[in-house]
Amino acid sequence: MKTWFARLLRGPPPSRPTANREADPVAAPLAMPATRPDLLIIQALGQRHPSGRGGEVILVNLLPRNAEWPIALDTIPLTDGGERMTDVLVGTHEQVGAGIKLGPNESLALTLREGGSIRLLTHPWSGAVRLMWQGREQEIDLYAAKTATIDIDLPGPAEAATTTILRPDPKVAQAALEATLEGLGSALRLTLERLSASGSTHSRVVAVSTPRWRGVTAATTALFQATFPMPYGIEGHPDDLTDQDIESYARVLAVLPIDQIVISGGDRFFLKLIDAVEAINPRITFTLLWHSSYLQIGEPHDLALLTLWLDAARDRRIRRIGVVKRGMEAFFQRFGIDAVFVQNAVPFTASDVVPTRNTQRVGLWLSGSSEYRKVPYNTLCALSLIDGIELTGSGFDPRAMMLARELRLRAPEISPTPLPHAMMLRHMRRTALTLYVTVSECMPMVPLESIAAGVPCLIGPSCHLFADDPVLRELYVVERPGSPDHIAGRIREALKAWPASFDPLMRYMADYNRTSVETVDRLIA
Repeated sequence: MKTWFARLLRGPPPSRPTANREADPVAAPLAMPATRPDLLIIQALGQRHPSGRGGEVILVNLLPRNAEWPIALDTIPLTDGGERMTDVLVGTHEQVGAGIKLGPNESLALTLREGGSIRLLTHPWSGAVRLMWQGREQEIDLYAAKTATIDIDLPGPAEAATTTILRPDPKVAQAALEATLEGLGSALRLTLERLSASGSTHSRVVAVSTPRWRGVTAATTALFQATFPMPYGIEGHPDDLTDQDIESYARVLAVLPIDQIVISGGDRFFLKLIDAVEAINPRITFTLLWHSSYLQIGEPHDLALLTLWLDAARDRRIRRIGVVKRGMEAFFQRFGIDAVFVQNAVPFTASDVVPTRNTQRVGLWLSGSSEYRKVPYNTLCALSLIDGIELTGSGFDPRAMMLARELRLRAPEISPTPLPHAMMLRHMRRTALTLYVTVSECMPMVPLESIAAGVPCLIGPSCHLFADDPVLRELYVVERPGSPDHIAGRIREALKAWPASFDPLMRYMADYNRTSVETVDRLIA
């Protein structure tokens, strides 16, 4: 959810009723202090919604205007109360990193000379917050039945005021969604017509994915030529989709000139989407592209989803399952399910790729979704063994941020939260080597994106990349991902081998991408 604070610049907001909130016993009226124009005050009022369980306010992100990196929240002084938090969760399993929690009567002062944006948590324990900026103030009720976040934009002194709707009327929000989906549907229809005119095998197939899951969506847009986001927007959480929302999406998809919808991912709402589309157009069939690995069966959330999709396949609600973990198709076939392997890819033209010239900066790009599978700590320890190395990266959890400081790593640009995809790629191109030494993978997108950007990448031994090329495997696969000294040695060797290894890497990836196209064709055949 996103909102704008610009309305505050037009004058004091109208008074709002407070009968729908209850005050915590310790809460008291808060006097507005005299503030500088560049000072943002966040105050927890200690008031809660009738259905709320508390009155807390949690800040999870602070991004100054024109800055690419958010401010590390653990560097902000807590002068008027507040508690530092680690491992803040949104939804069922998405970690957003560190946070600052304010209780009743507590406040936080932040300097934003040119404005910027803040992100606050909304959940059943959230209460009312007062924001004071440029001499104006406004209260926002942060209560939400399901955990999510709200982005609040703070216009700089020179920015014009625009209209804001902090809590839009449901009918207005639904009308806006319908209009957005109508535009997306029209654009998608044009894409399908273009594919049909070119004779593409993808001309009657649309792949649907959830933008919030960055890796899954990056893979989907690389593999399929006609894609559809659901829910629309990078911040939309699938758990927040209502039945009415799902029906709105279904009405757009059901009337497209297609025979097949590929569900890329596996969130529960997709099963409702199948029912809603079939009710309108029973001719459309469904295929699942499963992005999890064997190890994730140990996660209760993933196991529950896997069970649902196994049942859906047995009930013929989906015609085929594709897997991006090589060999996992045999697991599904043991259940009598039609399953095939699909190889992730990042299409590129080798002649357009410029090899990196950086020699000392390495990148560590994480989604923040899993520490036990994508452990950064061993890699950080390895970097402490290499003289003159500099680190940049994003998606660092609080422990990784603390470890980088304790090891005194040269890391002027690291973010506790994942960067937007385009921004990550831009920073990736400025590095000498990407580090993606993980313990369990299907076929991760970060190494493929790195190579397509002209930057080599170290990976762990759990995926099939470079398995059929002994030379590249020796250079770029870390066989002992739990050993910092071994990782450090592989980093030194990979840096020394560049740029001589650039041409062999480009030739390998050209063959790799051709194979990927063939696997997608088998999925949708």
